[in-house]
Amino acid sequence: MAFQELLLFIYQGDCDRELQRALNLERLEAVADIRTRRTSIDEALSQIVARKQELCSADVSASFDDVDAAAEGMRLRVEMQRAVDEERYAEAAELREKLREAKERTEEALGRRSMQAEAVMPRRLRLGQRITHAVHGYRGVICGWDEACCEGEDWRAAAGVVGAETQPFYHVLVDLADWDLADTLPPVTYVAQDRLVAPVPRTWLAEHGPAVLQNPMRDALFLGVDERGDLIPTRALRDKFRQERQDVFPPNEALGGDAPMGPD
Repeated sequence: MAFQELLLFIYQGDCDRELQRALNLERLEAVADIRTRRTSIDEALSQIVARKQELCSADVSASFDDVDAAAEGMRLRVEMQRAVDEERYAEAAELREKLREAKERTEEALGRRSMQAEAVMPRRLRLGQRITHAVHGYRGVICGWDEACCEGEDWRAAAGVVGAETQPFYHVLVDLADWDLADTLPPVTYVAQDRLVAPVPRTWLAEHGPAVLQNPMRDALFLGVDERGDLIPTRALRDKFRQERQDVFPPNEALGGDAPMGPD
């Protein structure tokens, strides 16, 4: 499910960008088509979230509520800005109220999650952080997480995580350099926290230089590389997981722009 969820999130972003372009060009037929497509993607993602809620511990089910609200908030912001630009102030006011309600739902979900946090192991990895799998040795980068395992019993047994479900499980983009290209599975994994090792800050750059991991979904989720060698999450990805920007640059470098992608 991790791969499906990740793809749908990327499709949501693609639709939002297409919608903004269509609105700017006043292509009304395209706007209607894109909104229909966006709705179908939202529905598919909601089904995955509902399934994950069934499989996850009840103690962490609240963590999914704010994901839907964050995605809805991104869409509402796009449409509200367009309404303001076109001086449709009554419609903009309605959209602003819907955006406020989405933010309130997010804050309520975060409050419930904070009260339930003692039930699970604290999360110690962040978006964009480089990792190495402690058992299989492949390299990758964190692109999301669940507060506990959200896969079924068969998957847990096959992965050897039965009895270790109450810890964060991470969505990891795997470097194609460490992936068997003959493998029919996508280069995305779902891994328990205790099986991931993060390099010491700056060690990655010292050992590997500015090279960015090779993965077909990288550019849809990350903007560049910071001084630690970690990847910089997009605004949409940070909003989804309610994370502040944490990338690090040299002291003399302006913080207003993103570091460029290094060579693969």
